[in-house]
Amino acid sequence: WDALLEAGAPFGIRPFGLEPQRVLRLQKMHILVGQDTDSESTPFAAAMPWIVKLDKEEDFIGRWALERYSSDTPATTLVGFTLADGQAPTEGAVVLDGAHAPIGQVTSSRFSPVLGRVIGMAWVPAGLASDGERVTIADQDRTLRAEVRTKPFYDPEGEVLRS
Repeated sequence: WDALLEAGAPFGIRPFGLEPQRVLRLQKMHILVGQDTDSESTPFAAAMPWIVKLDKEEDFIGRWALERYSSDTPATTLVGFTLADGQAPTEGAVVLDGAHAPIGQVTSSRFSPVLGRVIGMAWVPAGLASDGERVTIADQDRTLRAEVRTKPFYDPEGEVLRS
């Protein structure tokens, strides 16, 4: 451990824990299977159609189901959201429609020091899965206004990753 830290010192390498990893993955809108998805989720509804390669000739487990789902319009979609200020909503907080009926659920949220605001992911009706849409989040005794994002919050085009 000491040798690793010493070798990495010129590069600014420092130890970090699980919380920074969670913030980093949220900034790129990378899902945590089992937290942001469940057994009913598909890559298409989770805004990850690029992960499915149906044009490959090789067969694979689950191909039939994915082919079926690929032509369906999902009822709900996993999106990102931002809050201008305030505390991150609790995971599991409820997304409400204009009549305050439950329509979705927050799966992950954290404050991003790099972005200077709260970011998160939530399942919402597919009709609300557009950049700039506004949604209401009910979290315990708070009502929060959030803005929907469909691309990663940080480096959405992957330029930093490829530099």
